Amino acid sequence: DRLETEYKNVDFDMIRHTRIEFFAVPMTCATIGFMLQAANDVEFETASSYKTFGVAAAVLFVLVGALRLARLVKYPQKTVKEWHHPVTGNFFSAIPITIVIDGILLLPSSTDGAGIVIWIGAILQMLITLVRISDLIYDHISEEMLNPSLMMAPVGNFICAIGFAQFGVLYNGDNMDDNINYLFLSRLWFGIAALFAVVLFVITF
Repeated sequence: DRLETEYKNVDFDMIRHTRIEFFAVPMTCATIGFMLQAANDVEFETASSYKTFGVAAAVLFVLVGALRLARLVKYPQKTVKEWHHPVTGNFFSAIPITIVIDGILLLPSSTDGAGIVIWIGAILQMLITLVRISDLIYDHISEEMLNPSLMMAPVGNFICAIGFAQFGVLYNGDNMDDNINYLFLSRLWFGIAALFAVVLFVITF
């Protein structure tokens, strides 16, 4: 069996077998940190906990990211196959989702640094969303391959909307006449997420 052969201990190659789904691990750590940060905002004593999960998410993200970059260089065709796969291709959104949530966790410590991180994640997520949606339009897949993981793209944009909104509270404050109004930017990402979420929800469920 090919699958058994690939995953034999004697054949184990960490770079070759680091799949895109592995980014779900730092994404989960960041999400738990985000929930603990929200709890801390309503006077639960979870400040140290959310910071710990935030650091863990960042460390795991760098580790998985390094392995994925090595895999891209060493096995580029495997990455291309993952991107075009109707299930694993959706997990590329886990990368910007983790970046944006880590940016949100960074807000209390460094507003400017957090803003840069959120921008990086939001732009990357928007690009992934547009490309994934265009793939669905022009490369039709069978009904059997429609699955809930398609919702990762709109969910990623919802996270970006939250990130911009929270950053805007600190950056804009009560002044809505700044050059960049992050509340409006948040609505842009939210609108795109809502549009695709409704369509994909109907298709996949």
